[in-house]
Amino acid sequence: MVRYAFSVVLLALCTTVQAAPPGGLKFKTVDPRTALCHTPLVVEKFSAPAGANPGVVVCAVEMPDGPVHVAIDSRGNNGPQAVALDFTGTGEFKQPVTSRINAIQRGANFHGEMAPVTVKVQRNGQSFMVGVMGSVYRSGDKQSVDLQMGVMLESKCTFGERSLVVEVIDGDQNLRFGDKTELQGRKFKIGDTLIIRGAPGSGAPGGGAQPIKVLFGQPVFVDGKWYDLTISDDFELAAAPLELETGQIQVAHGDWSAILVGEKYVIGVGGDARPINVPVDTYRVTRYEERVGPALISCQGQSDRAIAITAGKLEKLELGSPIAGVPVIFQKGDSVTIGAKLVDASGLAVSELRLPSGRRPPPPIVAIFDATGRQLYMATLEYG
Repeated sequence: MVRYAFSVVLLALCTTVQAAPPGGLKFKTVDPRTALCHTPLVVEKFSAPAGANPGVVVCAVEMPDGPVHVAIDSRGNNGPQAVALDFTGTGEFKQPVTSRINAIQRGANFHGEMAPVTVKVQRNGQSFMVGVMGSVYRSGDKQSVDLQMGVMLESKCTFGERSLVVEVIDGDQNLRFGDKTELQGRKFKIGDTLIIRGAPGSGAPGGGAQPIKVLFGQPVFVDGKWYDLTISDDFELAAAPLELETGQIQVAHGDWSAILVGEKYVIGVGGDARPINVPVDTYRVTRYEERVGPALISCQGQSDRAIAITAGKLEKLELGSPIAGVPVIFQKGDSVTIGAKLVDASGLAVSELRLPSGRRPPPPIVAIFDATGRQLYMATLEYG
């Protein structure tokens, strides 16, 4: 009889540079939130395998090169205690990496955070370490883990006559490198993230020689020219020149990012208030974020307004702050419900708002007046 029992080993999630394979290729663990459009991998189809200790459930997460097995150990009366990870594809947990769960909320609706750990993975003849973190939830007999895996490869790539350092982050968390972001109508399927360092004249985030951070598969503007990047099965990067018409956009904020969903391209953009080069297309804005220190404005929806970018012209976009409050009123019979929503300068609904303190603002106060200006009602709204 097989018994699933896991010892708890705590490991710090830091940038781990692994032994460089031939050609200067390096693999590094990375905070998974570094990737553009990062979304946790939801693991939720848990079941108790035959022979397992009571309180232990396992889920196999399918990956292109073999499954990843995740187990939750809930033995005892205090809720989930640890998460065990088996990246060998066997699910035998012979040498699992185990993360202790720090409980944030106990009781009927449990929530806890995994201690960051690193896991060894083998792909295409290469061995590398992956940083893993996540959140654990339990409600009744249902359990789930929002898993976040962070790894990137670093190599050099030639753009024309210039050799630059390129990092490829596994943005879609399938333990493969080189997945392109695919346009699907007005939606898109997210792929990996590219970071190109030391490229002058990019007109990209930060301007000058600041790193260029884009979605893998989108055209990349380096040193005044467009390129298409590809990666081979043995992790060799290549940049092929492209002939594209170029326009520019500008957003008057110091630290912002967004995704532009076009008819031909999906473009990750961001930086400061300087102009950014983009291929000519008609775009809609989605996943806009603006930061000032810990303060954050996040708009996850997609704009209805189309932005036509034309060759040689600059389009100034009004996005993000200032934020406006819009009352929302529903009436059914004699019952009236009053609410409010926040929108950014372009009309995008604000999905998250944090003040410089890191906290969300106090809820708004609603007052109702009659035609003479006499106050009839006042109340403080609640977040919900």
